[in-house]
Amino acid sequence: MKKIFCFVSILVVFAIVFLAQVNHKGQPLRIGFVADLSTDLGISGRNGSQLAVEEINENGGIDGHPVELVVESNSGD
Repeated sequence: MKKIFCFVSILVVFAIVFLAQVNHKGQPLRIGFVADLSTDLGISGRNGSQLAVEEINENGGIDGHPVELVVESNSGD
């Protein structure tokens, strides 16, 4: 589970940094998370992503942008 959390956290940070370069100042950075939320792996990944986003927002976001996580389940498809 720690490996999954680290991996997802790194992906979130890279996505945020990339999106901060193309988004307008003050607008939220939206990051999508798609997984099978009926499995432990999908739920753990979502929870790890959510924790990373909360931590980033508590520290002021990325370059003044709050981060918003958009979660969708793909139902294993």
